Amino acid sequence: PSTTIRIELARNVNDYATRKAWQAWQKKRQDQREAARAAIAAAGAAPTDDLVDRYILWQEQGRHCLYTGHEIPLAALLVSSANAPFDIEHTVPRSQSGDDSLANKTLCEMAYNRQTKKGRIPRDCPNWDQIEPRLQSWREKLEQLEKAVKSAQSKARAATDPQSRANARIKALALRFERDYWRDKLRRFDATPEQLAFGTGELAGFKKRQLVDTGIMARHAVDLLKCLYPHTYTVNGTATAFARKAWGIQTDEAKDRTDHTHHATDAMVIAALSPARFNTICTALKDDGRDRRSPCDVCPPPYRDFAQTVRQATDRIPVKHILRQTTLRQSSKQTVLPKAKTTPDGRKTKAVLSRGDTVRGALHKDTFYGCIQVPGSAEKKFVVRKPLEGKLSDIKALAANIVDPAIRSIVDTALQSAEASGKTAFLAGEIAMPSGVPIRRVRVYAPTNAGPVPLRDHAMPSAQPHKTPYYVSTAEGSNFRLALFLKNGRFSAISDNSLSWAQNHKKPDYIPLHAQDGFLGYVSPGTMALVHAPDNPGELRSLPPEALRKRLYKVVKFEKNGLMTLRFHTEARPSTVLSAALSAEGKRGKGESSISLDSPHALLRISPSTYRNQVLFEGIHFRVLLDGTIRFMDSMRT
Repeated sequence: PSTTIRIELARNVNDYATRKAWQAWQKKRQDQREAARAAIAAAGAAPTDDLVDRYILWQEQGRHCLYTGHEIPLAALLVSSANAPFDIEHTVPRSQSGDDSLANKTLCEMAYNRQTKKGRIPRDCPNWDQIEPRLQSWREKLEQLEKAVKSAQSKARAATDPQSRANARIKALALRFERDYWRDKLRRFDATPEQLAFGTGELAGFKKRQLVDTGIMARHAVDLLKCLYPHTYTVNGTATAFARKAWGIQTDEAKDRTDHTHHATDAMVIAALSPARFNTICTALKDDGRDRRSPCDVCPPPYRDFAQTVRQATDRIPVKHILRQTTLRQSSKQTVLPKAKTTPDGRKTKAVLSRGDTVRGALHKDTFYGCIQVPGSAEKKFVVRKPLEGKLSDIKALAANIVDPAIRSIVDTALQSAEASGKTAFLAGEIAMPSGVPIRRVRVYAPTNAGPVPLRDHAMPSAQPHKTPYYVSTAEGSNFRLALFLKNGRFSAISDNSLSWAQNHKKPDYIPLHAQDGFLGYVSPGTMALVHAPDNPGELRSLPPEALRKRLYKVVKFEKNGLMTLRFHTEARPSTVLSAALSAEGKRGKGESSISLDSPHALLRISPSTYRNQVLFEGIHFRVLLDGTIRFMDSMRT
């Protein structure tokens, strides 16, 4: 009964494509803000968050005030907010919507905003007939975005392979977020008082959507908790964001999501948002800016050093990643038999549970390889067919690996002629045999790192055994686990590949890795890892939790050559973003090859000899409890 629970309600639960599209949309908005900061700094002003908002709205409005039609000079825009002749006003007043998003903001002449518009919506303004034509450019932009969304959705439906369909869907969703932003801006201008009051047409439930920051699942969860814990209170994300800024925990405009510990920061802020503080913040958010006090004065922190306490607590938290290995999870479904069968307990039933033999994930890449004997030797090499088209530089690289010397000579001659004439590219079939037959594809030697393996035999076997199979290259990420062994005092590791497992696990002579001598355990992507000094794992037992936090990583993937990628446990940036950021800092985008014990790297890409001598793995050498406590196991190397 004395337990108090405070919950931040979620809007919805998104799937993978929606999350990726939202990240792309957020990155685009962040890039826009960075460009605005650079432009403001170049104009000689300090790029504060308020000024960045003004600059973005200024660009969206075509550098004019939509209410008066007057042009807004850049010099007037850059005046400090206290003396600025232009206000950022709320299109639909916050007293009616509680909405403080950029979609509900407009750059407006100060005199018009404070003397004419006041608490009105645009349609209630006396010069609405003059305001409405100035929205035409927005309507045209929205129309273009509507067409772009429909086109992207059509491409997503037409895509044949899963990866292309997923990429096309992500692009379509990102475009939809862009369209929704502009649609929301227009709706706020076009809305009538009746639509806002009663929620008709496209604005059905407008106020409810803006003021009730929750979804059905969250509401039911709250109701259930209240049955068990009467002192259960809810807050929304807007209030949490206000508190983070008011209490000095968040200084930038955008929340920093590059570190997983931001969830812990939010949890501490939510815990401190008592009902009284939450109500104070809600009142401040709805006063439409009339309260000119700073956020800290509106809602003071729980105590003076609260922000510092939160940061210190966050810096001590290790992030526990939950391992979810689904590669070998078998599918099952209920099957109805045409005739009832008797179960072992004597019941008759037609419904039985059917189980599949499933490997989840891609087994191999789409490209098929061939294997040939090199003319004049006993050496065998893999080959692949490639289209003979593209830039001159690409065809040059291709020509050096063409198998047939006659074809290679024809291509070399065509390249020399193209260079002499200044030609920069070739179309498919543009290079032809002396007889005039176009050469559309050529057979070239496969890269040595392709590592093709047999998939299955051709329907018509060849007299040469090496030509009988189809060869493929295993898919990225198909090394789904690593088996660790200790034999005769030496550690070794063997990767388990999904294609190899699918081909061999039902053979009579197949011996699973875990049934072999010296097996210690499996390591999978998502497994936690601790790094230590070379050949000295025992040092970890004496380290305090704060020091162990600097040694904690998460396993990301294994490669064919045995390299393992580890990511620092708090690092939350997507792989592409993280790689680009590391490259920009002069570091290795794929990860550092050596371990630093004092200054942990965000990304490691280490060799088998390194992780055998300097890495311990969760489930084999230690456990990470749900509260972040690390417990070393008896099997830990000493």
